[in-house]
Amino acid sequence: MSIYSDKLLMNRIRPRRLVSTWLLLSLLWAAASPLLAADYYDEMREKSGKIRPQYQAAHEIHSRMTEAQKKKFLAKSRADFLKDNALDPMPRILTQNEYTELQNAIEQRARTIQMLARDHYSGDKRYLKIIPGHIVDSAIVKTGESGFGPLVNPSKIWFPYGPDIIRTPNGGWAIIEDNLGFIGGPGDLPMAREILNKRQPEYSRVLKPANNPLEYYKKLVRMIRKHAVPKKGAIVLFGAPPYADHEDVRLKNIFKNLGVRYVTPNTKQKLQTDGHGFWLMEGKKRTRVGFVILQAEHRWIDAGETATREQILLEKARYQIEERLVSPKTARKLLQAMRPAGGAAPDFKEIMKLINIRDDFLVKSSRTEAKVPGFLKALKNGLVASNYSPGMDWLGDKSITPHIEKLTKFYFKEEPLIRSIPTRTFFSVKKDGTIAADTRALNQAFKDGKFRKYVFKTVDGRGGSGVWIGPKMSRRSALKLKAEILKNPTAFIAQEFTELSVLDGKIVDLRMISTVSPDGVLISRTPWSRAIPMDGDGKVNLSQEGRELAVIIAPDPPED
Repeated sequence: MSIYSDKLLMNRIRPRRLVSTWLLLSLLWAAASPLLAADYYDEMREKSGKIRPQYQAAHEIHSRMTEAQKKKFLAKSRADFLKDNALDPMPRILTQNEYTELQNAIEQRARTIQMLARDHYSGDKRYLKIIPGHIVDSAIVKTGESGFGPLVNPSKIWFPYGPDIIRTPNGGWAIIEDNLGFIGGPGDLPMAREILNKRQPEYSRVLKPANNPLEYYKKLVRMIRKHAVPKKGAIVLFGAPPYADHEDVRLKNIFKNLGVRYVTPNTKQKLQTDGHGFWLMEGKKRTRVGFVILQAEHRWIDAGETATREQILLEKARYQIEERLVSPKTARKLLQAMRPAGGAAPDFKEIMKLINIRDDFLVKSSRTEAKVPGFLKALKNGLVASNYSPGMDWLGDKSITPHIEKLTKFYFKEEPLIRSIPTRTFFSVKKDGTIAADTRALNQAFKDGKFRKYVFKTVDGRGGSGVWIGPKMSRRSALKLKAEILKNPTAFIAQEFTELSVLDGKIVDLRMISTVSPDGVLISRTPWSRAIPMDGDGKVNLSQEGRELAVIIAPDPPED
């Protein structure tokens, strides 16, 4: 019997698809404050009110649509997306120069994160000159990746990368969060363009996009074939149901047309390793697999490793706390065992005791838990390759994000091309290495209503969970939050409140879908963009009318 219940799988284990798939605008509550309502960048209009050149044709089409037609467009697009989400009838349009600026910035940032991973897993740890060691240790503990070191080949670091980006009031770009691993969005890019043209054919007749959404997947498969082990080995997309939405199916269809096999624990085809190779089993027939595109977390494919089972144990403990299945006293003890002071490894024996898990849990697994036993060892030993190296999730922890710009300068002697939202922490490290709350910084952030200038986040929260929007907080809730931070100062950050840009009355963001490989960084020329009406609370999900935007790359307008 698997340790996962269906509810645990759907409500906790798939958070990036249930919540984070929908708009990591959770950082900000934008444009809803009457005091700040004019302080944002308008994507479609210049300050004079004139429509920007790249939007003129789309604006003319959109403005001719009646409100009834727009509502019908949304309803039809939601049906096209099988009720996962809706597509806004107004596309988001970037000029070629804007896209190139973003592409260069994200390529640089991705290289920096990859170098940090290599630096850490090689044992060199030169980053300690820039990042305090306890921050890295704590991030690794929080993501449950303390045991992954022996499974990582630092010379062959791969990971999917999808940073969430906003346009700031001055027209620049800023990083909200660095998302690595199992991210949402890659399966929606072609569908968004298809729906836009199908539901409003006039767009396809007038707009001449410079970007083809399918281009990214074709380039990705070509790159993968170069790294397959062996090079003529089959390429497999591995998914892990139950699915939170239909994006996995969309990805399956995209890759199927490119010669990629699709395998899940429920398909007749199975993945298997014998210590000499990695195989696709179809009855008595077996085919050598050279590359696995992992559309899942490592613990879902190979729960036979102690490292992945430690992750599962931490996930189960979090679930017990969040669903209030344990008493407040036990919850406090669990948190202490999960996050020991100073970034020490979790006390797994204590966790197992508190949630009544068998003593041999970390060393024994059942078939239902280990979907492909031996996958991680096969990956480490070079019997197969994958787009997602183990032990990468901590690199996207919110406590690491503020240090990426400094690491860019350190590793490459380059000025950062994009920066993250200014961030502050609430702890200090004493001379003896112990960590304590920085009460001065905490008091400054909450004194005289200053909390309204910030967005507070838990460093390991995802999507809309663990987010407190300063301008929306009451004094009472602010004081309650302050007390929580005082108890566990390393678990929180505060980011400066920043207005997101606006398109046709909706706040918007971008996610640059990318793959980081030993060869470099492959970035889709079709970003993923999402929107929510300006009167929302900034924590976007389907119930708050969140929707996707088709992104068009347009030629640069002629200079005046």
